[in-house]
Amino acid sequence: MIEYLSQDIFEMQADAIQPGQTVIVIDDLIATGGSAKAAGELVAKQGGKTLEYLFIIELTFLKGVTKLDAPSYSIIQSDD
Repeated sequence: MIEYLSQDIFEMQADAIQPGQTVIVIDDLIATGGSAKAAGELVAKQGGKTLEYLFIIELTFLKGVTKLDAPSYSIIQSDD
């Protein structure tokens, strides 16, 4: 059996965030939290601090917000 490993890539402009800058991460959907967590890690890598995460929809049953390093807010929460 051959197993192929995929690699997800998340990028931002190198000068998009200045050291010490506070950032709000905004996305349409949080499910498992992987993309939002990656965004927060990029903010930290650039020397910034994530103030909060904002989402339109949160799939609460996947508990993605537990992976985040700042408070999160969503407009719609769905349990299914």
